[in-house]
Amino acid sequence: LYSKIIQQSIAFFTSNPTGRLMSAITSDTEKIQSAVSNVSADFLKQSFTLVGLLAGIFYLDWRLALVSMVPVPFVVFPSANLGRYIRKSSRSSQDRMADINNLVQETFTGIGIVKAFVTEHFEVARFKAATHKLLHTNMRWVRAQAATPPLMDLLTMVTVSGLLLYERNAILHHAQTLGEFLGFVYA
Repeated sequence: LYSKIIQQSIAFFTSNPTGRLMSAITSDTEKIQSAVSNVSADFLKQSFTLVGLLAGIFYLDWRLALVSMVPVPFVVFPSANLGRYIRKSSRSSQDRMADINNLVQETFTGIGIVKAFVTEHFEVARFKAATHKLLHTNMRWVRAQAATPPLMDLLTMVTVSGLLLYERNAILHHAQTLGEFLGFVYA
């Protein structure tokens, strides 16, 4: 990442303030480190678990397994959209933080000029405006993060309710025993 940035033209550095570049490098490096160490291991473990559980539920009752797969698109697509929105908000937050870093760097580097022209109030107002933009951006991210658990809970409740109704009928018509259903639920 650093080598890609350092090889850019002077025009790139002119159009991208130092604070934004510093923020991008720091944030991207942290994200890469997290992804490599945590996400890769979890993904591999969860993949094997998912395959085993799917095999188990299809072995126990393939019809019930198919019925339980109906809500999957209703979970996957909203989750993917929320994920994209959260990534976009995260990138925007990173840009706002870079603006703040750049503003602070400019102000502190030119503090002599700020003092000479008595523009401290102007600089404070610029800083407040930049932090307000960061707060607004972060609140969008927080709202998206807060919406995820209730949405997943709602979809889980609808799915479980549907499965219970389906199974109630199957047990009443002696198509399946309660033990078989509990085995399916456990899997």
